[in-house]
Amino acid sequence: MENKNKYVDFISDTDFLNCVEEIYDVYKRKAQGFDIKKFYQNTIDPFRIYLDTIFQNISLDDYLKNEMNRKIEKSISNEVGSFQEELIGSIDGYTRYKVGDPIAEGVDIVSNDKTLWAEVKNKHNTVKGEDKKNIYKKLQKIAEKYPNSTVYYVRIIDNISQNRPWVLKKQSLKHPRVRIISGDRFYELITGDPLAFKKILTAFPIALRDYVDTLTPEERINNGSNMGLFGNLYSESTKNGVDIIEQIINDNFKTYLGFEDKNKDNN
Repeated sequence: MENKNKYVDFISDTDFLNCVEEIYDVYKRKAQGFDIKKFYQNTIDPFRIYLDTIFQNISLDDYLKNEMNRKIEKSISNEVGSFQEELIGSIDGYTRYKVGDPIAEGVDIVSNDKTLWAEVKNKHNTVKGEDKKNIYKKLQKIAEKYPNSTVYYVRIIDNISQNRPWVLKKQSLKHPRVRIISGDRFYELITGDPLAFKKILTAFPIALRDYVDTLTPEERINNGSNMGLFGNLYSESTKNGVDIIEQIINDNFKTYLGFEDKNKDNN
């Protein structure tokens, strides 16, 4: 009797868990590699700190934890797109190519018979303006080079379910075999199963828990791995005789008029 897959019927359990393992490794590096330098990377907005802590009546500790998680989430969001590409490349008949591989003509997914080419983005708002035009021209070039192909701009998390010709009217870009497609429709297209996307979403948390259950305590993400970030802030603020918000302001506005760098000797 044939063994049934635990997760989905169009990707082997081994391949599904391999994709989970890859994104876990990235997630762990991003989460546990978060420090003061990365926290300050885009400059902290002190006005926002005051607004959130006073209007929402939340503690500074909670604000810092939320802000840290938001920044980590932002850095990880691109990796979710890579996870989707790995999943799609695990489906029979399709290959996921790394960036720069000449076989792929600059896109992420190619069917083995070269009749389907796909540029995969995780969310509908990932690409803006000029980048969108450049993607279209790349896909149009592939469609013209391979006359039996259809080329897709895939948005896994889209604002609507769609599979239609992609036209950029303002740039006068139009080609009959360049299409825009949402994640549900794309998975339906390559598996033949209209519920494929839903099945993946249902299986995803199960596979995550199964994978985490195989890890030793040392391999797991330490829930308090970023507490050192807060410890450094508290230590510096105490040493300089200021509260946490003042310390954050001093750290971020060292070159601004009226803000003296209290972490250095100004003499």
